[in-house]
Amino acid sequence: MKKAQTYLRSSKIALTLLGLSGVLLTSSLPAMGSSYQEGVALYNKGKFNEALAVFNQVSSTGHEDANVVYYSGLCHHQLRDFKQAKACYQKVLQAYPNSSVKGQAQTALSAFYRSGGSGSASSSSSGSGGGGHIVDDEEDGRIDLSRCPPSSRLYYKDTENTAGIAFMVKVSVNNRPIEMVFDTGASSIVLGKNHLAQLGIAPPPANKKPDGYSSGVGSNKPLPSWYMNADIKVADMLIPNCPITVLENLPGEPLLGQTFFKHFAYTIDYGSKSIMLTRKGAAVPSPVGSSVPFVREGNELVVQAQVNGKPYAMYFDTGAMNCAFTAQDCKKLQIEIPDDAEKGISVGVGGETNSYHFPISSLKLGPIEKRNMQVSVVENSKMGRPLLGQSFYAGWQYTIDNERKTINFLRR
Repeated sequence: MKKAQTYLRSSKIALTLLGLSGVLLTSSLPAMGSSYQEGVALYNKGKFNEALAVFNQVSSTGHEDANVVYYSGLCHHQLRDFKQAKACYQKVLQAYPNSSVKGQAQTALSAFYRSGGSGSASSSSSGSGGGGHIVDDEEDGRIDLSRCPPSSRLYYKDTENTAGIAFMVKVSVNNRPIEMVFDTGASSIVLGKNHLAQLGIAPPPANKKPDGYSSGVGSNKPLPSWYMNADIKVADMLIPNCPITVLENLPGEPLLGQTFFKHFAYTIDYGSKSIMLTRKGAAVPSPVGSSVPFVREGNELVVQAQVNGKPYAMYFDTGAMNCAFTAQDCKKLQIEIPDDAEKGISVGVGGETNSYHFPISSLKLGPIEKRNMQVSVVENSKMGRPLLGQSFYAGWQYTIDNERKTINFLRR
């Protein structure tokens, strides 16, 4: 391998809302204990669909109890079927109020409603005092957008030595200024305890157990994470009591992620180095250019790209400077890492990891196609899906429209 060190700033974070699982609950095993234990074992191996099938079978034979319902909820949660996950957790509380997993089910529910909301799963919005909106969010409860104007423009600056493809924006956290990476690939607003110290904001208590675990580039291990709320202001857009995620330590800059973005349509203009935010419920201009649909996996934006002519789902990630794959992705796509691939370092929420850089034949999404496109393969990461980073769409203006669930590209 070539020894040149190439630095890739891939700030993707995939949040796992579950620090709740993996313990075999032996105090009250159902009559079909062996099947139950089989389901738990499958769950602990990450085989969530198979585990769910076992728990459903146990329930269908009349041997359901609180543990079976709770683990069914965990499976749905890991599979991002949040509606069914919440239904299971609520069933534990209602049907089995004296069970040993009542507290764990309540903790799981609090991960959804940690902003103090009503627990409504509705995605509709209603008018509030002051002419703004209160939005019922699927994961974060009620979000107050009443202090947001219909639209607001902010300007970003290029991070040093990044060829102008990573942007930093000014953010206010509880009225304290800090710069963050504008990162559509981050499921949440993410800060390290190191950033909270910088801001003068008290971190979660030292003896508090993690609320969940996070993962991303730089580590194959889950990263303990805690949930807080803070007033987040970007340009003129203020979301009070907005959910944020705190890691023990986050190398590099904090991330402005989807717990903020998903309440807006936003247009990124490389020419003016600006981002136009339009509040959910306000009039969004009709799409111009070419539209590409996306779907959400939790908070992530997933698009269907074509890699060497093969359809492949990727995260649309403005926080990644490059397009990054794992070895598992390469195996599925039948891409071999060439012997002369350039060796480098990728940096993400989990720290540093080795990576290999080389061109692939083609990468295509909607109107954009890049041939002999340089990509990265990272060694240690739990990304979920590969990252479609800024090296692919830099130079295009694009609007991410959360109402229409499209990304609209316009050549500039």
